[in-house]
Amino acid sequence: TYTVNPTAPCAIAATATVTVTEEVAPDPGTNGTITFCGNDASSDLFVELGSSANAGGVWSPVLTSGSGIFNPAIDAAGTYTYSITTSCGIFGADVIVSVNTILTTVQDSSICSGTDYTFPNGTVHSNINIDETYTSTLTSINTGCDSLVVTNITVISLPTATISGGNSYCIGDVAADILVTVTGSANWTLDYDLNGTATTVTGSVSPFNLGSASGTYTLSVITDNACSNAALIGSETISINPIPSAPNASGDSTYCSTWTFLPMNASGIVGASFTWYDMNGTVLSNSSTLQPENTLGVTEYYVTQSLLGCESPADSVVITIKECDIVIPTAFTPDGDGVNDDWNLINLDALYPENVVTIYNRWGNVVFEHNSASDGIYDSNRWNGEFNGSELPVASYYFIIKLDDIEELRTGIVTIIK
Repeated sequence: TYTVNPTAPCAIAATATVTVTEEVAPDPGTNGTITFCGNDASSDLFVELGSSANAGGVWSPVLTSGSGIFNPAIDAAGTYTYSITTSCGIFGADVIVSVNTILTTVQDSSICSGTDYTFPNGTVHSNINIDETYTSTLTSINTGCDSLVVTNITVISLPTATISGGNSYCIGDVAADILVTVTGSANWTLDYDLNGTATTVTGSVSPFNLGSASGTYTLSVITDNACSNAALIGSETISINPIPSAPNASGDSTYCSTWTFLPMNASGIVGASFTWYDMNGTVLSNSSTLQPENTLGVTEYYVTQSLLGCESPADSVVITIKECDIVIPTAFTPDGDGVNDDWNLINLDALYPENVVTIYNRWGNVVFEHNSASDGIYDSNRWNGEFNGSELPVASYYFIIKLDDIEELRTGIVTIIK
């Protein structure tokens, strides 16, 4: 209670009661500092004011979150003031925020296909065959923050080598060269074996020409100006084979056009193949035998033998075909002197193997008959001038010769002379 004493001219003292309330000042906390890495998670700055800080204040400048949550990815570094306003005034504390930038480095690297690669953080990728991008995260000793290394891997295809040109040749042939076609970028180094001997060639032009020496060429390694490829598969062989000698062919023969011809035969090296030719060089057969053609006159046939792709000189066979007929003697002398003792019908069996021979006397009686279809060939049973084992007298006899199954007959007179 407060009293006011009067002074002249006032004579009466006045009193009044005034209630005084003492307000406690708010605690905004203590000043603080905090350092973020650029990729850290968001954090509440209120924590940095200490445990005594009173809630209910506001931050200035205003954070993106609208509260005290600081996001280092989007909020700027600087001084942020936390303020509490009361009737007693404005009370505040500062938090100084630092943000360490994440350092990102980009590096390009080219590697050969199938290569292992160790990235800056120690991670190893094995047998890389396609382009890739990999980010390595490293921790700075100075700031404690991560730094990023982005590695762009470009894969270089391995060079390749393809060999061609192997073949078999005969002595005297001109062999084609062995060629190796390579891919990649010049210059190249090619390693190969020739008959087991290691050989190396270099060059800037594809294909490589390895020559035509006989032997087996086997690829080993191809290297271009960037990479090597030791996984080569490929070999070619040049073989030079001897020319075989001529085969042995069956001998020359003469036939009548109506005869049955014997086949011509060739023999030679085991495993060889045979080729028959006519006089114009036309191939007639690839067998060891050949049936002569029924062509009147003289025909020469040629036969060769081939082994390992090489053909020999030719041997030849001469076949003569004549227009023949049977020879019918008009008389014979069955007197036992060994000359003309029977009736020899030359070429009959050869030309007409199914002949029938019939002999008649002047009265028309059959004195001799031979049927080759049932009795065998005529030459094995020639008429000797006898009938039923008795000699016939000197006379002229009538004959009929039937020629196989054709209608044609040969007839005439044959005389026995003694």
